[in-house]
Amino acid sequence: MAVKRTIPHFKVGDPGDDRFSIYADDYQGDETALTSNRLSFVLKTGTTLAQAEELKRLMHTLIESVTEQS
Repeated sequence: MAVKRTIPHFKVGDPGDDRFSIYADDYQGDETALTSNRLSFVLKTGTTLAQAEELKRLMHTLIESVTEQS
């Protein structure tokens, strides 16, 4: 089983329907589904920009890497 590992750099995006999303844009390491397919975490309606930025900050602080097994 092959394991790919990447260190994502999260960004806040606006999908255009008054909801924010967080996605991995730049990364270091192997290309994974998270980075090659631009997987987004769409936040609930009513989430503020400040909350989205705080969640992004926490993700940067607490997520060391993302792995994909194939």
